[in-house]
Amino acid sequence: SRPKPRLQNLAKKAGIRGSLTPQRCSITQQQGSDEGMESVAAVLLAKNLLTDAPRPWNGESSEPALDDLTHVHALFAAQVPDAEICGVFRVDNSGLTGVYEAVRAAMGEDTRELDLWHGTTADCMPNIVNSGFNRAYSGRHGTKLGQGTYFAASAEYSLRFCGRSNGTAGHRRRRTLLLARVLVGECTKGSPDLVEPPYRDAEQMVRYDSTVDNEESPTMYCIFRDFQAVPRYLVEFIG
Repeated sequence: SRPKPRLQNLAKKAGIRGSLTPQRCSITQQQGSDEGMESVAAVLLAKNLLTDAPRPWNGESSEPALDDLTHVHALFAAQVPDAEICGVFRVDNSGLTGVYEAVRAAMGEDTRELDLWHGTTADCMPNIVNSGFNRAYSGRHGTKLGQGTYFAASAEYSLRFCGRSNGTAGHRRRRTLLLARVLVGECTKGSPDLVEPPYRDAEQMVRYDSTVDNEESPTMYCIFRDFQAVPRYLVEFIG
């Protein structure tokens, strides 16, 4: 069947030409990139922690995509149009998924979930893909919303946490970004002093699930339990 018009428009905006067929993005050394710099995606693919085999998209979308990798490719490219995408991959770690699903069951199956971006440097990526998010690293880029793990609705905003775009001798550096599924649940305004979310009841028995920058229209989220989020897709790019 043919893609729906709105998906075609998104793909056009993202620079994907022709039909929306599953893409096999190259992870070989890109011309003009740092010499000798190995693709972190290639390393993780070799360890079977990533896959480039597409499957139906099952996340948030106003229109269904033909497959998940094409959808994430189009989503990232629409938000960061100047970036050169080297590859889009799905995280393949059943252990992390199982723990996340257990946390979701404990929080309640109707707990609100969002697909959000997490920026980090390439050297940190293997640890996250293998072991999940770790709020022990909180504070490396500030604690505006509390001492937890941060996610953003905007891929463009998350780029600032992905390391420098230029490497040695002016060569463009490969960078990585994660799209994660996050149990944001009930949110409240964050503050730097928080080590866990504030209480949301007078008896101080129930806490909020996450903190945000703006309760009316949040763009940043902070969670305080490591397995309250799971990495789902990795985008490797230059720019």
